[in-house]
Amino acid sequence: MNDPFKLPSLEEALDKNRRDEEKSLSRREPKDFPTLKPPKLKRDWVGKLVRTKREMRNGVAAVKAGTLCEVTSGHNGASIQTIECPCCGISIYLTQVDWNSLDFLGNMPEDMIQG
Repeated sequence: MNDPFKLPSLEEALDKNRRDEEKSLSRREPKDFPTLKPPKLKRDWVGKLVRTKREMRNGVAAVKAGTLCEVTSGHNGASIQTIECPCCGISIYLTQVDWNSLDFLGNMPEDMIQG
């Protein structure tokens, strides 16, 4: 007989968390997105998904190479914002990023659009 007040075992809880993480679409690995040929006009990058080629910092935080970001502006270099972390909700904003430091990945998938 199943007891409704029985707590799950540690293994069951870990398995459930692992399944939930696999289902989470925002936890895709950066390598899951192929690099595409970038558009000629920098303004066409705005709103698109990119991957960083090198580590970057903004005075508060650092972004590892391979991090997925969205281009928010294209004036005087790229302004990018990292995809929101599903665990803590943090998103890092960087400005004046060199275009050669980014891999163009195309349109943002519907499941990754913030807001």
